[in-house]
Amino acid sequence: MKGKQKRELKKKIVSVLALVLAMIMVLSLFLPYIVQAADIPILASTVEVQGEEMVYETENLVSIGQDLFDVSLSDAENNQFIANDIFALALEVTNKGKDFSGTLEVQSYTSYAGDHKEYVTYYEDSVWASGETKEIHMDIAIGAIHDFVNVYLKDVTGTVVYQDRIQLKCIGENPFTTDDAQSEIANSLRYVSGNFPPFSDTTLYMMMGLLVVYLLLVGPVTYLVLRKMGKRELAWVVIPVLSVSFMAIVFGFAQSSTYKNGLLQRVTYVELAEDSTETVGVVDIAIKTADSGTMAFRSEEGISVTIPFYEYNYNQVDRGEEAVYHISQGSGEVVMEGVYSSWETEHLQTTIDMDLGGHILCDIELEDGNYVGTVANNTNVNFQEAGLSLDGYYHKIGVLAAGEMVEISVNRSELQSLGWSIGSGRNYGNVRTEVANGTMTRVEAFDQNQKEGFLYRVGRQRDFSVDVVAVTFFGFDDTNLFDAPQYVNEKEMKESNLTLYRQDFWIPLSEMESFTQEIDPKIGFDGDMDVWADGYSDRYQYALMKETGEATFTYTMPKNVQISEMTWVVGTEEMYAILNGEYFAKNQVTGKYDLIGSYDGLEETYDDVKFGNYQVISLDVDLYLSKEGLVEIMVPIEEGYEFMVPKLEVTGGGLHVGN
Repeated sequence: MKGKQKRELKKKIVSVLALVLAMIMVLSLFLPYIVQAADIPILASTVEVQGEEMVYETENLVSIGQDLFDVSLSDAENNQFIANDIFALALEVTNKGKDFSGTLEVQSYTSYAGDHKEYVTYYEDSVWASGETKEIHMDIAIGAIHDFVNVYLKDVTGTVVYQDRIQLKCIGENPFTTDDAQSEIANSLRYVSGNFPPFSDTTLYMMMGLLVVYLLLVGPVTYLVLRKMGKRELAWVVIPVLSVSFMAIVFGFAQSSTYKNGLLQRVTYVELAEDSTETVGVVDIAIKTADSGTMAFRSEEGISVTIPFYEYNYNQVDRGEEAVYHISQGSGEVVMEGVYSSWETEHLQTTIDMDLGGHILCDIELEDGNYVGTVANNTNVNFQEAGLSLDGYYHKIGVLAAGEMVEISVNRSELQSLGWSIGSGRNYGNVRTEVANGTMTRVEAFDQNQKEGFLYRVGRQRDFSVDVVAVTFFGFDDTNLFDAPQYVNEKEMKESNLTLYRQDFWIPLSEMESFTQEIDPKIGFDGDMDVWADGYSDRYQYALMKETGEATFTYTMPKNVQISEMTWVVGTEEMYAILNGEYFAKNQVTGKYDLIGSYDGLEETYDDVKFGNYQVISLDVDLYLSKEGLVEIMVPIEEGYEFMVPKLEVTGGGLHVGN
């Protein structure tokens, strides 16, 4: 009896182990998709140079191999560089020894934080006959750390046979730093490209289906069949066989998956100009690979890597010198230095020259509160989605093929109340609802969120001039802009692409028959006051009173227009920040301030404050608009009060209509 119980126990143990083993194999399929959303910290390694036990150090670099080679600038006077920019380095290399085949490396420092320094190594393979002199040209990135570069020659075994320092002269620093628009675009692209597309529903259903089938087979099906046959002891054989078979199926499925090597996503930002069909796209390439260790990117047509320049803080942790890139001149290979974990996300930025063959023509006017006109795509790009930013609100046009023209008719007030504001971020709530209702797939939801996130980061309105209405065209495309294949560790990746095209237009109010425009004031106050723009759309200003006093809001009218109506708007329907107290406007006839309204600030609940409590006060144009085109409003405000800076909404018509 005890023997039978032991056999039954062994059967159960084997069955459970087989089931657990197979489940682990199945769940391992999900690993690439789980980790693709996580950024794993980079663990950098020191790069050692073989030969005479030398390492890449700058402060105490020892010159070696001067009896074998002579390396100098091709033109001694061409030694001046701009820090944080690209320098055209031209070297003259003379072989004073035997025939030599090897690699010339140039080490240039780019960024730093205290004692921590980052550098890029550029290299070129070549052959020098005995006594031969060659001129080597390299476009290198050089930062504001050192006024020199280090030069190395290695033989085919990697042994350093020559090393020395080439002295340069810094004559200035590139004003484009981490705070400029270019860096903001680069950081935005990096953020967007790091969000990889989800795997398809078909893949998910197939994996779940395989798991369900396996569980049914090793569980109830095996039990019922063997019980009916009266041979339950065969479970010792059947379950292991099913487990091995299933593992083979899972392995075959994984090997056939397009995700097996890794993921590569290109996100590109392109600005169009009205005066040229040629432009440059800024590209961020995000990479996830199943390999661990060094990551080598290669493009068959070659690319120019954009090197970031910055000063940063690692909380005073000294990581010494660190290699960032190892870049080949000519072969299109870029080795990202460091120790990378499997499925870690790494980024590479470059640019691409483009000829769009034409421009976007946007003929939009503001008539009676409606945006009307046409948008024509005269480029060679088929936009899979196009849209317009009208005063910061996104109006979706849809597909816009090359050579196609569409008519636009959008009510301004409806767009502002119902449309999506580019400055407000992504519309997660509605997207989740549509996915839950089945009206949108997960892939479609990801696509929409990617585009909205892209617009939010690089699509904000740039010109808030009172004299114009800003209109911006946006177009999306998912075509690969690179003609030649690109590989990571010599493997083809599963690729995805997203390109955002932008072209700005400005409509002068002086040429419109009718318009409605919001005007921000110049604030006058003798005491201490803080004023700042909101962190999303830059459409609203806020102020904090450091002292009690009278604040004056002066509004300047657009040029060459006739104003027919004026409305003073305190707060908005969506935001509280309303001014407490009495409001006074300067009467241009009497020269005195008239009481035009007030607000007691007695809200019953927080919701009363946040939503719907705002003031809209009509002002008589003849009484309150000066001949100089100014409107002045004065409000006594107490110390410590924070409020949204009121806007003046004006309606009128241009004086240059038809000209």
